[in-house]
Amino acid sequence: MPTFEIVLHDEDEVTGQEHPLTNNHSPPFAPTTPSMNCIPLPRTVGRGHVALHPDLCSNNISFDVSQPPVLDLGSPSHNHWLHEPATYPNLQSLTILSKFLPWPIVVHASLPRPSVVTIADILSTVHKNLITPMSEHEYKVLCPNSGGPRYCWNPHVTRLALLRGHYEWAGLSPSFEGPEVFFLHLHLGGSFSGC
Repeated sequence: MPTFEIVLHDEDEVTGQEHPLTNNHSPPFAPTTPSMNCIPLPRTVGRGHVALHPDLCSNNISFDVSQPPVLDLGSPSHNHWLHEPATYPNLQSLTILSKFLPWPIVVHASLPRPSVVTIADILSTVHKNLITPMSEHEYKVLCPNSGGPRYCWNPHVTRLALLRGHYEWAGLSPSFEGPEVFFLHLHLGGSFSGC
């Protein structure tokens, strides 16, 4: 495991007091909350505009994010639109933000050739991300007022709990974060029954 050394002066030059991080026998303090900053992906397009597939921009897609998307309806003619590119120009990855989530959802193309994010990739990735169980640390940080016995953390609490009942897909919209970053919109409703 790599080790890191912090080099600080023993005394603050202004106050003359010993600096609290000069104890070389213990590691620097650990943050009490997880880092919630987005780490931007390398751009796969220039500074130009990225257009979303029209079905992703509205609530044309009937999708409850708490349930797996129905990606195979038997005949390719029924589900061909799911395998259409999600954007123009085509992207190999994109990022989705939500007002309910402190972390981004990163969507990658599921097939190596052609390496293009499809509508199915977006729906599947959003669902998989939201059914991921929260760690105990995430739960304590993100749900600080859940101290009662009814709301104690358990390993089955998923990120869906953060949506507060907003499970119905309402579309994506462009963001000001960059051409490959989109906001997820959700409506109240869906079939999720709780934590």
